[in-house]
Amino acid sequence: MTAFAKHTLLSVRVLGFLMLSLVMIGPVFGTEGSLLDLENPDIGRSATPETVSAGPIQNINFGGAFDARFLVPSGEKGRLLLHVSELVLTATIGDNISILAEQLLQTDDLVSVVGQDHGFAYAIFSNYPFFPEGFSVKVGRFRAKWGYDARSDSASNMIQSLAIRSVGQITDLGIEVSGYLAQSVDFNIALQNGPNTLFIDTTDGTGGTIQAKNMAENPRNSYFARLYNELSSNLGVGVSYFSGNSYSWRNGLGFSHETMQVYGTLDRSQLVGIQRYAIDAALKVGKWTFNGEFGFGSDTGPGAERQVQAYMGRLDYDFVPGVFSGMLQIDYIHDGDSGTEDQPIGSIEGTVRLTDTSVLRPFYIRGLRSGTQGQLMGIQLLLSF
Repeated sequence: MTAFAKHTLLSVRVLGFLMLSLVMIGPVFGTEGSLLDLENPDIGRSATPETVSAGPIQNINFGGAFDARFLVPSGEKGRLLLHVSELVLTATIGDNISILAEQLLQTDDLVSVVGQDHGFAYAIFSNYPFFPEGFSVKVGRFRAKWGYDARSDSASNMIQSLAIRSVGQITDLGIEVSGYLAQSVDFNIALQNGPNTLFIDTTDGTGGTIQAKNMAENPRNSYFARLYNELSSNLGVGVSYFSGNSYSWRNGLGFSHETMQVYGTLDRSQLVGIQRYAIDAALKVGKWTFNGEFGFGSDTGPGAERQVQAYMGRLDYDFVPGVFSGMLQIDYIHDGDSGTEDQPIGSIEGTVRLTDTSVLRPFYIRGLRSGTQGQLMGIQLLLSF
């Protein structure tokens, strides 16, 4: 038996044990509340009407998230990773301001203190008499709205959207305005600082190579714009635009514990000019939900310009609504680099809701051209309180 086969067999046994154990202890976490939405101002709110107040600060709520992932990359041993372990505070100030702040707990040297999937801290200003109806302003560190990602749970799911691979960095400090152009059309416009950090390969004095983190001057802000039209209760269409200096995506066989991206990596050794356009759609028919996205644009770097295209199709099915669902996703990015091989990626995932505040997700991600090389499988446990 090969080393990889042994690792795979051991990992399957561990995953089975985890699933059985979690099903048995699920009721301990209660049945009240809902899963944590990291971009929802009501995050962590108790199911009971009682809230804490302190003068003008009202509806003070403490919550948290625990996102544990047991990952088995191709040819490697299984590894338990705490992707997110955090405490969350939300509150309202008067009738017009909502605030959210997360305190992250770093549990692994491979995981940054602040990543793109977490580390949000912002204030939302709304309901002012001089604001148009439904208009709000968000200030702080937030995840901008882009394509299907704006409607997905990618920040808390191993099966990623195309957002990070398309625009390089989607979570940053900035300001966002949002509202409605019509009853069924909403808009989001965001201005973010843009990346200002480079990671350069250098020697460690012993002949090895390490990445040195350096500050970089980014002369351009990142601009996001999005329109979404909910044509009916079963059909919606959105368009998105991005412009700024950011990191470009390179296809490959790599896996990043920090960004949770597979079959490629962000080239963070330089900033390039990125311009992107995308259209996404959602269609729901009975227990079936289809989501699709097509994006295109250019990466303008030193002495070269690459044309980039991105495609994604995702099919969800609710086997037992509110209890168990399954998902199949296929995505593909042409990075415009002749030196890399484009790789269609297939992903399958099951979602088991143990309680209203705990979810178990087994998943499998595989390149459709490279076979088992570079594949990733595992299981995710997501708790909120």
